[in-house]
Amino acid sequence: MRDTPPPLPLLLVEGAHASYGARRVLCGLNLAMRPAEILVLLGPNGAGKSTLIKAMSGRLKLASGTIAIGGLDPARDPAASRLCGIVPQNIALFEKLTAQENLEAFGRLMGLPARNIAATAVATLDRVGLADRARDRVGALSGGMRRRINIAAAMMHGPKILVLDEPTVGLDYEARAGLAQLLKDLRLSGLAILLTTHDMDEAEALADRVAVLVGGVVKAEGPPRELIASLFRGRRQVTLALSPDAVRRNPAVGDALTAAGLARRPDSATWCGLVTGSETTFESLIRSAVVAGAVIEEVRVRQPDLTTLLSTFVADDRKEAK
Repeated sequence: MRDTPPPLPLLLVEGAHASYGARRVLCGLNLAMRPAEILVLLGPNGAGKSTLIKAMSGRLKLASGTIAIGGLDPARDPAASRLCGIVPQNIALFEKLTAQENLEAFGRLMGLPARNIAATAVATLDRVGLADRARDRVGALSGGMRRRINIAAAMMHGPKILVLDEPTVGLDYEARAGLAQLLKDLRLSGLAILLTTHDMDEAEALADRVAVLVGGVVKAEGPPRELIASLFRGRRQVTLALSPDAVRRNPAVGDALTAAGLARRPDSATWCGLVTGSETTFESLIRSAVVAGAVIEEVRVRQPDLTTLLSTFVADDRKEAK
């Protein structure tokens, strides 16, 4: 019996280049996404995340390279961009209208047949868990509920990919947890979800895969735990907070920590780095700092995470730029 081949990419970006004037934003970006997965884009501000979303929605034409959604080019074929539902970071709803009236208004803007709009609005509200709030005025609802309605508005036309830009900004813990579960449920229904976030805990909890976007290219992609394990190979993140004048009073302290593989954070008495070894190694590192004359105020040793992963690629990119 033959193995079932993996589904074809729903989103395929190959060699994408884009610029704003003289500033290059996408520099040969490659990315693929399949149905029913949550892909989280990680990257610093200016890495190209928003530019990629604009290209997917057909609002920006690539300088070179290709982007295809369902095999269609969004810059040339409006049917491609209709396969995406875009959820902006800032909630965009009519606050004086009810939840259902909002979705019906968005349905009309999207050109849905008038005879189907009301039923589609009710079904979509049910899909995001707000069927019982259909007749409530949006301005009276909580931030978490308004975010769900914003997501529902982006789903009115039946997209295959839901694109969310920082969807949990400003939400409390309970609303964030509820939204995370909603996205997982939508993924199980077959929807592909592309998410940007600066919240690394959120990314690790939600992502089937993450893609690290730095300097307009994808530096690494894969399941979060697998990426972390392959890049750091057992190393742990060590952070030492020293007394503010420790290095100024005794330069040997800085020399000892640098030799151990730690680096000083800018304008700070905190040193951090990735260190390979056992507990004995960490004890030896601390001992060498103390012997050199350091007064250590705090010690932290932890496993690397997505924050460590992203900061490593950002630091490497800055070194290459110099």
